[in-house]
Amino acid sequence: MEIIRSRERSVLPPLLASAMRRAILLQVGIIAGFETIFVLGALSAERLAGSDRLYGLSLMTPFALGQLLVALPAGRWMDRWGRRSVLLAGAVVEAVSLLVLGLALFAGWPGIFVAGLLLLGLGSGAAQLVYVVGGDLYPPHCRGEGLSLMATFSSVGVVAGPYIVGFVGDAAERLGSDPILAPWFVASLIVAAVAWVIAGLHPDPLDVSRAPGRYYEGLARLAGDPANAAPARALPRLLRLYPIAATVLITVCFQGVRMSIVPLLTFILRARGYSLTIGATMVAAMGFGMILASYPAGRIGDRWGRRRPLLGATLIALACTVAVPLTGSLPLMFAALVILGAAFVTVLNMGRAVITDVTRPAERATTLATTSVAVGVAVIVFPTVAAYVREIWGWQHVAILGAVLLSIVFILAYFLRERGVGRWDHHGVEE
Repeated sequence: MEIIRSRERSVLPPLLASAMRRAILLQVGIIAGFETIFVLGALSAERLAGSDRLYGLSLMTPFALGQLLVALPAGRWMDRWGRRSVLLAGAVVEAVSLLVLGLALFAGWPGIFVAGLLLLGLGSGAAQLVYVVGGDLYPPHCRGEGLSLMATFSSVGVVAGPYIVGFVGDAAERLGSDPILAPWFVASLIVAAVAWVIAGLHPDPLDVSRAPGRYYEGLARLAGDPANAAPARALPRLLRLYPIAATVLITVCFQGVRMSIVPLLTFILRARGYSLTIGATMVAAMGFGMILASYPAGRIGDRWGRRRPLLGATLIALACTVAVPLTGSLPLMFAALVILGAAFVTVLNMGRAVITDVTRPAERATTLATTSVAVGVAVIVFPTVAAYVREIWGWQHVAILGAVLLSIVFILAYFLRERGVGRWDHHGVEE
């Protein structure tokens, strides 16, 4: 295959840059679509079940179960058959599920709504693995940059989704319609559009990852690198490597912090008399921080290693997690959430970079999918725990839950042993 020369202003050759743009559009659309549940979930639970306390148990559980069920199979399919077909199927399923959710809420069918959430988890769980493409298309020495770009545009989805929900909901309310209903249909249209975009993804990113030398002139020596062509190791063996095991646990804890705070924000602020747009703005605040910090975090990780940014971001997140439930000031809450988002995306990028460093192309999507399983666990457990903490002891006590989780993150990151950028001590376990 012809070697495509990189342009000076971009590390990606034109063909791969086009593929990256399609992946980015899918990333934005998928995240914006399922962010609807984080803005409207507690309000929908109150309507369907009569209590926000049932938000985590009755609504978030089927969504998270869907993501848990599909994550590892989708990762294996991506490693075996390529990235494009799995991502397309996931996007189509998510678009259909959002339509089902809107219809079920309109008709007042709680059972169908819960089934739609399970379907949403299945579709989004497969499609959100698109972030793997960032590690596939970029050369090995720039993987942190590639993964950080995907995380940056994931953050755009995190910001855009709540704003779309807020604007559409408030507009519907001004027109005398149901503000909780219309956003589901708009989200379905957005996801359907990005599904059409990803259908044209070429070349398949898995092919690029296996033979980067075919696409980068300076990496021609890797075109037949035995490490890239080596068979996949069994997942249990990979999970015995401390960098991978620690990253999965870090993901559970850090996502637990997010799931303890963000889903309750709209409910808390609506109870205080604020508009849906204000609530959506607070939900989106972490996304602003993620956008600002994601790309710099990836570059820092490529230059200075993964461990130090992990430790620093965790300490910053600890201070902000305590501040959010304790403050009654909207500007201070917004600022703390923005900084928390910056810390969150730094940990996310470094964790994904660690797994990409340690794995081979034929096992990478499967291993990264374990972090999606970790997210699913956090989504099942922590909204429910936080809702009970808020109801029994008060919103301020959610800060204690977050502080405990971040202390665990710091300990796990502290014991990582990085011999150099992207080179890890596996704590005596053979690679």
